[in-house]
Amino acid sequence: MDADSLTPPQKRKRRWFQFSLRALLIFTMACAVAAGLLARKFDRARHQQEVADIITKSGGRLTYDYETANASAPGPKWLRQLLGQGFFSDVVEVDFNNHTRISSEDLEQLKVFESLATLDLRDTNITNDELRGLSGLAQLKELTLAQTCISDSGLKYLKDLSGLQSLDLWDTQVTDAGLADLQSLTQLRELELPLTNRISDAGIDEIQRALPKCKIGGRR
Repeated sequence: MDADSLTPPQKRKRRWFQFSLRALLIFTMACAVAAGLLARKFDRARHQQEVADIITKSGGRLTYDYETANASAPGPKWLRQLLGQGFFSDVVEVDFNNHTRISSEDLEQLKVFESLATLDLRDTNITNDELRGLSGLAQLKELTLAQTCISDSGLKYLKDLSGLQSLDLWDTQVTDAGLADLQSLTQLRELELPLTNRISDAGIDEIQRALPKCKIGGRR
C-alpha cells in the first residue's frame, strides 16, 4: 500500500501549507531584493541625469558608452526621457571644453559616473586646489590638463588616480619637483610635456626611470 495513502488528509494538507508558506516567503524576499536594487538603479540614474544637466548647461560635453562604439542609444526614446540616459548607459567621457568655468565641487560630482574613463580639462580655469575634487576617481584612465595654470602643488591630488594611463600636462607650470609626485602612477603609459619649460632633461630622465613603460612626449 502507498505510504501517502495512509497519511491522514489533514496531515498532507498541513505539509502542503508549510511548503507553500516557505515558497511564498522566499518569493517575497526575492521581490524585496529586486525592488531594492531597482530603486537604487532609479536613484543612481536620477542623480546621474542631474549632474549631466549641470555639466551640459555649463558648456561641457558628455560621451556615453554606446557612442564610443558608434551604436544607437539603448532603450525606447520615451523611456530614456522618463528615466534618464543613465538608466540604460554609462558616461565614459567628460569634456569641459575650452574656457569652461569649473570648481572642485563640479569635479566631485563626477564620482556618480562610475565608468568615467576620460576627463578633458584643457584650457579651463581649473586651479591646483580644485584638483582635489578628482580624489576617488580611481577608474579614470585619461586626464588632460593642457594649457591650464596647474603647477606642482596640484599634482599631489593625482596620486590616488591609480588607474591613470594617459596624462597631458602640455603648457602647464609643472616643474621637476611636481613630476616626482607622478612616480606612484605605475599604470601611466603616456605623459605629454610639450612647452613645460620649467621641466629639465634631468627631471624627465628621473620620471622615465621611475616609469620605464611610459612614453614621454615633448622631450627636448
